[in-house]
Order: sequence, then structure tokens, then C-alpha cells
Amino acid sequence: MKFITITLNPSLDKTLVTRYLAVGYHNRSEETKYLEPAGRGVNIGRALHQLECDTHAIILLGNDATGIAYNALITEESLEATCIISDGQTRSNTVILDISNGTETHITEEGPEVSEMDLRRVMKALKEFVTEGDFVICTGPLPAGSPPDTYAHLIEIAHQAGAQAIVATGEPALAEAFEAKPELVALQRIECEAFFNYPIRVKEDIISCARRFRTMGAGQALIEMRNAGRAVLATEAGEWEVDLQPFIHGSSSGVWDAMLAGFLAGQAKQGSLANKSLELGAAAAAYTASHVGNEFGSPQDIKEHITGVDVTLVDEEPLTPTLRSGS
Repeated sequence: MKFITITLNPSLDKTLVTRYLAVGYHNRSEETKYLEPAGRGVNIGRALHQLECDTHAIILLGNDATGIAYNALITEESLEATCIISDGQTRSNTVILDISNGTETHITEEGPEVSEMDLRRVMKALKEFVTEGDFVICTGPLPAGSPPDTYAHLIEIAHQAGAQAIVATGEPALAEAFEAKPELVALQRIECEAFFNYPIRVKEDIISCARRFRTMGAGQALIEMRNAGRAVLATEAGEWEVDLQPFIHGSSSGVWDAMLAGFLAGQAKQGSLANKSLELGAAAAAYTASHVGNEFGSPQDIKEHITGVDVTLVDEEPLTPTLRSGS
């Protein structure tokens, strides 16, 4: 059993740490810059790799200097990956963490347009690597030029091979993905608000969203509401909620990706229950939240954070996981 992450819109992320950022003036960085291969799928893959899970990343990269640097960083981390090189460019994002004002500024580039041939090559790569019992993770916004049913087709490929599919995107592609009935849908509050077009402010709102996602075709739904410090998991048997720790001396980059990776690592273990998976996910997120950049912890790294995780049952009935355990 292995995790296959698919990243169609990767980014080379640079994180700078400064004090009292002054717009329009020269600012100095407090620390050495953090330069990391990113994009939600790659982040999840890197986090799973750190959690000692068998992982393979399929990445659509541009044929430019940024893409070359990105590929080199992936190789340096020993993350097993298939990099599909397109004729376009690779985007790069910049995060400025002001540790004096406690603010975080993101400058995000638009990704390049992809061709139908690029997407066919991605689907071909997935068919070559996916096997029965695997987990296929489709994440992040679709790049320009991608039809909205792109993730639905990738989910179908996963199911035909006997694998499970996870979707983590708030883009219009999510509506199409429900038609393919993914085993798990994972979203953040702001993505749910955009999808349903109504404000989500309290715990009852995210529970309602999670339940609606299940009625739309998802086996499970995991919703994060960072501003309220919690996440909710809806399964066939009921719902769990978990408290999330605030960012401590770190940045928000990769925190949600770490949580999803930890949760999936827990679900992949034979007999792992929903509450234990949420516990592992919240602990992985807490470790990343205490570091700058897309920093992911090993099982030993996140162990100390598990004691601070509080998982409670929303319903009174005992829950069992609906994601099948891998062999």
C-alpha cells in the first residue's frame, strides 16, 4: 500500500522572516530564507514521507529554472517522485513572516496554463503506479486549461485499480469529483464558504458542511475551521471533532497539509479508528505550526504534541472508519 499524491499546480515556496515589515522601504530578513518545493499535493507527500509512509508524488513541472530547482529539492529530500515536464513555467510563491507584528503576508503567482497532452501524461503516470489498496490524493486548485472533471477522471482511474481516492480542493472541480464518489473530501473553512456560498462561523456550520458533503457522494468529510481552532470529521456512523493548537513561533504554511497527512497515515494503519487518526493529524499539524515554512515532523517529532490533542465524539454512537485499511 502506498500514497500517491498528484500536484498539477506546484510552487517553489520562499519564506522570509522579518521584524516590523515596512511597505515601500528596504527590509532585512532575520534568518536564512526557507526555500521548499510546495503545492498542496507535494506538501502532503512530504509530510507522509516524514511519517515513514510509502509515498510517490506525481508532479507537473514547467521546463524552466524554477522547475529545475524544484526537481533538485525533491531529489534532495529522497521523496520518490515522477516529474512530468511541460513547456510552461513553474510558479513561485513568497511568504513574509513578520515576527514582531505577528502577521504573515503571502504573494502568490498565477500558475501556467496546461495542455490536454500534459494531463494525459499525468493520467498515464497514475495508471502505471497505482495498485490495489493504494491511496490517491488529488489536491489543490486546477491549473488554467484543465477541464473541471480532471479530478473526477483521476478518481475513476484510482477506483479501477482498486485504490481509494481523496480530494482536497475548493475549486469548481470538487462538484465534478463528487460524481466519482471519493472516499474522503478534505477542505478548509474558506473553501467550504466558496463552495456553498454562505458564511461558516461556528462548529455547527462545519458539521453541517461535512454532512452535506457525505450526502453528495463522499465516504468521509474532514473540514478544518482554523479560526475556531477545530476540525470536524463526518463518517457514516457520526462525527468527531478535534481541537487544533494555534501557531506557535511558526507560520501557517503546510499546517493543513500536515493535518491531512497525519490523518491519512492513521487511517492507513490496519484497524485505526477515526479518533486516533484525528489525533495523529492534529499532532502533525501542531508540529508544523511551531515551525517556519513547510516543515513536517517524523513520528518521533510529533509524539510530544499528541498529549495536547483533545478529540471528542459529536454523536453518542461509537464510530468506525469508513476509509478501508490498506494491506
